[in-house]
Amino acid sequence: MTVSRFTALGICLVGALSAALNWPSAWAGPVLTISITLMIVGAIDLSQPRHSIRRN
Repeated sequence: MTVSRFTALGICLVGALSAALNWPSAWAGPVLTISITLMIVGAIDLSQPRHSIRRN
């Protein structure tokens, strides 16, 4: 099994969904915040046409 660039995004999505479904729990708030933040950063990274590593 190879890891694609969408694997981390999928893991964050699963974490966000599990935290949203278990909202009254004490761990749900931090997990949801971290997961959503990482998903936003990943979406911004995937939407960039040129990455700095490829330019060098």
